[in-house]
Amino acid sequence: MEPMGLSAFRVVKALGFGRTANGGDPGLRARDKSGNGPALEQLTGSSAAFWLGLQSSYDLNQVRLNPELGRKLKGIHPFAV
Repeated sequence: MEPMGLSAFRVVKALGFGRTANGGDPGLRARDKSGNGPALEQLTGSSAAFWLGLQSSYDLNQVRLNPELGRKLKGIHPFAV
């Protein structure tokens, strides 16, 4: 968003998403994530698929960084096909 001259606060305010449920910094997670893509598409002109892809990549990376998940994944072995 920075290359577009946008801050998270400005985007959240423009989309009317409000603050996060815990009262923290404003964020796009305050609304159902599936609704963020079309809203961001309307606001920026970039496709909803682009924005949802970014969110999916971020979510997946956050999960992979979780040490507990790493331990669980080591115990999973692929099916023999």
